[in-house]
Amino acid sequence: MKISLLISIFVTYIYAIDAPEISKRVLITKTSTKSKLPLIKKELDKLRVKMFVQTIPSGHYIYSEKFNSKRSAQYNLRKIRTRFPNAKLVTINNTKDIDNNDNKDKNSYIQNNSSNQNSYFLRLSLANSSVDGSTNVDEASGMDNSSLGYVFEPGYIYNKNIFFTAAYMDNSTDDIKYTNLYASANYNFNIINNFGIYSGIVLGYSTLELTGYPQSTASTGLLYGAQLGINYSLLGYINFFTAYQMFMVDHAINMIDTDSKIKFDSIDNFMIGVGYEF
Repeated sequence: MKISLLISIFVTYIYAIDAPEISKRVLITKTSTKSKLPLIKKELDKLRVKMFVQTIPSGHYIYSEKFNSKRSAQYNLRKIRTRFPNAKLVTINNTKDIDNNDNKDKNSYIQNNSSNQNSYFLRLSLANSSVDGSTNVDEASGMDNSSLGYVFEPGYIYNKNIFFTAAYMDNSTDDIKYTNLYASANYNFNIINNFGIYSGIVLGYSTLELTGYPQSTASTGLLYGAQLGINYSLLGYINFFTAYQMFMVDHAINMIDTDSKIKFDSIDNFMIGVGYEF
């Protein structure tokens, strides 16, 4: 009995050594036309999925990278199916040649390691802002300077770490209205998959007026500052984020009837929103 057990263990061990490598991948799609590969690549870049192309006489099979766990494979399958509904999980034997960048047959397997490069996005957020300044005008000392507004941002992703935005911000209280147009350059620190922290610098143009005090003049001027944010990517192309922005401004409102001024020198902005990459 013991001898039979030892033989079984030995045979199992030998089989484990000689067994082919098995990995889970997603068979994303197939095409008979090589010219369609860049379009497929673009869609997978948006999903942050690496693309592997297997070329055979009848066309091209497009696979994902291999996944180390069933949970990871299922998650990526759901994500990929948002763009390729017929995608399915497959088990592939002996995939070392697919993963080997030094493969001699470059026409058989092509690895695409780029991830979400050179794409665009749109973001919309709610902004809780307050503008701070100083005045010796009694009528203005009790003005409401904090309110809820919105920010609209188109943007450009240069690579996985660097992105740029152009933004329009509108905010107003019962007493004050201010509008900001600005651009930002940002660096994104990827902490874990789909989650990152970013920081950036801001430069733009600002206008401010006192809607609750008609005997005053509007002010325009330069805006500059910095921002710090957190973002989370869902399905590769939907992005949720929250950020804090600190803007420096130099607004001086002339009070016509009192010959006095109200100065505003900073804007604090906290925003939360959603974005879409394309």
